[in-house]
Amino acid sequence: MRKHITSRNAAFFAAGGFAAALFLGGAAHAITDTVFKYSRPQIGYTMIPASAFVPQSSSATYTNLGYWIGFAGGACFTAAVNNLPQGAKFTALAFWYDKNDTDAVTIELARMQMSNHDIGTIALAHAGDTTGQYVGANVKIADASLQTVDNGHYLYFINQCMSSTEHFWGARVAFTYTTAGN
Repeated sequence: MRKHITSRNAAFFAAGGFAAALFLGGAAHAITDTVFKYSRPQIGYTMIPASAFVPQSSSATYTNLGYWIGFAGGACFTAAVNNLPQGAKFTALAFWYDKNDTDAVTIELARMQMSNHDIGTIALAHAGDTTGQYVGANVKIADASLQTVDNGHYLYFINQCMSSTEHFWGARVAFTYTTAGN
């Protein structure tokens, strides 16, 4: 009985022959670069859900359902901002909330320098009454001296304060990056 070579088998033999020719011919191919550069900046985001925020005071009365934080009185909360690529450039801070009073919602993206504990504000926003409607707000980060992520020297975090008739739903930090790793 004759065996027939199917197109699938022929492709397998051709690919295998090519690989064998590379190895027998002494050709070695390895990726040796550790930094891969993009031809234009890429856009990235890191999300900080309501569940990531912890109260700044142990006396704060609040409810955290994971997708929003509600307050029984005025309170401030903090969350770490992680997963920022080294050398990335901050572009914006966005956040979502609802409120029913005239007190301002305050949110701040900040950094602390590890060598001397200096804290600097990267972005700051004061948002107003939404008559209870869920809304988003966006703050551009334009100060070039604060835009570059330096994980070797700074910790990054968000502070946010609200009054009792509000819900905080979460935040998002936008950035651009030009390499796929250092």
